[in-house]
Amino acid sequence: MNNIEVLEALLEQNPILPQPAVVANASGRYLAGSKPPSVKPRMKKLIELTHRNFDDVVQGYANDPEKVVLVAAMRAEVGACRKSQLLLEMANGQIYEDAAKADGGQRRTMVASGADGDASISESKEEKSEPEPDMVLCRFDMASSHLLFERYGVQAVPTYLIFHGGKLVYGGALGGAPITLRTGREPPHVLLVEPTIKDQIITEKIMKKDKVRCDLALSARDVQHHVSLQRSQGLGKGARKFHGIVILGDQLSTSDIASVTSTFESMEGTLFVSLCPRQTIPVAKGVIYRVVTGKDGSQQIRTAKAYQPSAKNASKRSKVCLASGVVWNPTQDHLRNGKAHIAVMKPFKPATLAYLVTRWKRQDFHGPQKKPSKDHLDADHMGLSVPGLLSKLKAAREDGKQGRYLPEGQMFGLSLSSTEATVRGTVLKK
Repeated sequence: MNNIEVLEALLEQNPILPQPAVVANASGRYLAGSKPPSVKPRMKKLIELTHRNFDDVVQGYANDPEKVVLVAAMRAEVGACRKSQLLLEMANGQIYEDAAKADGGQRRTMVASGADGDASISESKEEKSEPEPDMVLCRFDMASSHLLFERYGVQAVPTYLIFHGGKLVYGGALGGAPITLRTGREPPHVLLVEPTIKDQIITEKIMKKDKVRCDLALSARDVQHHVSLQRSQGLGKGARKFHGIVILGDQLSTSDIASVTSTFESMEGTLFVSLCPRQTIPVAKGVIYRVVTGKDGSQQIRTAKAYQPSAKNASKRSKVCLASGVVWNPTQDHLRNGKAHIAVMKPFKPATLAYLVTRWKRQDFHGPQKKPSKDHLDADHMGLSVPGLLSKLKAAREDGKQGRYLPEGQMFGLSLSSTEATVRGTVLKK
């Protein structure tokens, strides 16, 4: 026997066991031929839609509150559409596998409850029939019809439309290369509820100078308008919300404050700030709060030693920081009966804005009973993946159940302005 025959005989008597991917892909210390077993994902073709059966398929599931339909507008000659179709087929296969597992327990129960003769017959029938999943994935060829262009203004491909109850709940992009829209270093979106026009203009100038996005409102009614407008654009959903800081003016009534805070009550990570009238609180001789920038660019708040939390300081009178105007040891009246997290005395200053943005990023104002939420600091990207697609479909189904549909006549083309652009339903800010 030569060396090759000896090696083959040894391999037959001592077969190579499967190794983990980390070991198999390591350096030459391990046998290169030993690879971990790979499981090929199940692929399931998408439902082909045309202008003839589009309404029948979308409206066919309108009466089932658990059904959600995704329509992918594609063109066969576009490379991004071909890649997207492969991933959608993988997601569709996983959806059918999950549905089959969910129906497996019901099948076994039906077989066990019947007679022996009837059991084999019912089991064979159940195995031949495919399960009916709650998520329906479809493909629409844009080259065959102008239906989606005329009805929804779809021009770019791939574009995804999600329907629940026969109505549109989402339209826009899900795939393509990762595009970071927001990061934790950027300031939050601020909502200023200030009835006094003069103070509103002063605060708005400071925020524009520091490039902080700010919406203005005179009353609780204007706040409701802003919230409905943002939701119509597909924002303000999920754990990460569109208004990170809400500033309450000193001239607001108690009913307006209750209405505003109740609107954002379910939105995690929202910082409420109460504005106090000028010269109503004594000002400290020195600086109480100072925002310091570290070497890595992160910002921290340093409190003077004389004003750090202690049992002795807890009983002292409220004072205002000379630099930032933030109230130290605020009372319940300063915080509008506990509705706000931080109190600030007018006038609003650049140092005030720096303090509020830093506190919002730290998310340390929730109280001991709630854990800080940092979902608002995660980068938002448009990368398409199977888990991300399934998560988006589940979120769209919940929006549909709560009646949060997009307005009729919603178009998903391209719109530009001096400060923002809307591309395939995605709002890009300057």
